[in-house]
Amino acid sequence: MNALRNRGTRQRIEQVVRILTTVMVTHSMRQALDYGTRIIMLHQGHVTLDLSGEEKSAVTMEELLRLFKRKEGLPAAEDELLLT
Repeated sequence: MNALRNRGTRQRIEQVVRILTTVMVTHSMRQALDYGTRIIMLHQGHVTLDLSGEEKSAVTMEELLRLFKRKEGLPAAEDELLLT
């Protein structure tokens, strides 16, 4: 989403997610890691990963992609775009 590249928009989102319970739907693993306290990944309508707490805090984008691919047996090329 181009709007999230705007600094003011990012700052407003950061303020909102700190004070409200929010659900953010994104295809960007970077946004999920930056803004989420819990990450639930879906694939074909099913929960593939559910990370929170220390487990979520310790995971990197590369590790998140590796976990997702391993669980779903997906090739890297299909998911590389999600790293932005």
